[in-house]
Amino acid sequence: MREISGRLLHAQEDERRRIARELHDSVGQYIAFLKVALDSLKAERYVMPREVSSRIDQCICAAEQLTKDARTVSYLLYPPMLEELGLKSAIPSYIDGFSARSGVRTTCDISADIDRFPQELELAIFRVIQEGLTNIHRHSGSLSAHVKLFLDQDALVLTIADGGRGVPAKTLDEFRNDLLGTLGVGLHGMKERMRQLGGHLELTSSEEGTTVKATVALANYLRPDRSASLVDQTRSFSLVRLKAAHKKESKENEGVWRQFDARGVISGS
Repeated sequence: MREISGRLLHAQEDERRRIARELHDSVGQYIAFLKVALDSLKAERYVMPREVSSRIDQCICAAEQLTKDARTVSYLLYPPMLEELGLKSAIPSYIDGFSARSGVRTTCDISADIDRFPQELELAIFRVIQEGLTNIHRHSGSLSAHVKLFLDQDALVLTIADGGRGVPAKTLDEFRNDLLGTLGVGLHGMKERMRQLGGHLELTSSEEGTTVKATVALANYLRPDRSASLVDQTRSFSLVRLKAAHKKESKENEGVWRQFDARGVISGS
C-alpha cells in the first residue's frame, strides 16, 4: 500500500506539472495575444461609438484579470520558483500571495543555513505548507499564521502555527490513529508525503491554536562523505539547479519572442 501511495503522489505531481505548463505555455500566450489585440482596438476608439469603446475597456480589464488568475492557478499547481530557486525563495513568495488572497496575516522564518535539497523533498515541504495554510484559512478562524523552516542537527524541520480555535480532541485522535473520520484527506495526504520521505508529521492543538510539525531526516539525501558539513553538502544542489534554471529561462524567452514575431504582433527586436 505504501508503494502504491507513493506512485499516486508522483502521478499527481506529474499531472499538476503538465497542467501548469499548459496554462503557462498555451492559455497564457493566447490571453496575451487577446490583450494586445484589444489594446490595438482601444487605440482607435476615436472612430467608434462611446458604448463600444466602453465595452472594449471592460474586455481589457477582464483579460488582465484572467491573466492574473491563470498565473495564480499555474503557480499553485506547480511553482516554477521552487524548481529554479528552492524553498528559500518559493516560500516567502507563496506566503505573500496567500496573505493577499486569504486575509490571513502570515509570516515566515527561514533559517540562514537552508539551501537546496532534492526536488522531491523540496516539493513535499512546499505541499505541506500549502495544505497547512489552506486548513488555517478554512477551519481555524485565525487571523494570523507563522511558518518556520530550520535545520535541527541532521533533520529538516517545518512548523506551521496559528492562533485559531484549535482542533477537537476526537479529530486529533483520528489523525494519530490514521483514521479518516472528520479530518478529511488534506492532513492525511501531508502525513503520507512525510512517510514517503522517511519523515513524520505531528499535530498539536489547544484552545490557543494549532501547530503542524513536519520532520525529515536528511541522511537519505546527502552524500556518504560525512566529513563535509551539512550546509556544504546541500549547497551543491544550488549550483547545478541555478545553471539549469538560467538555461531553461533563456530558451523559454526565445520561444515566446518567436511566437509573437510569427503572429506579426511584435516586429524588430
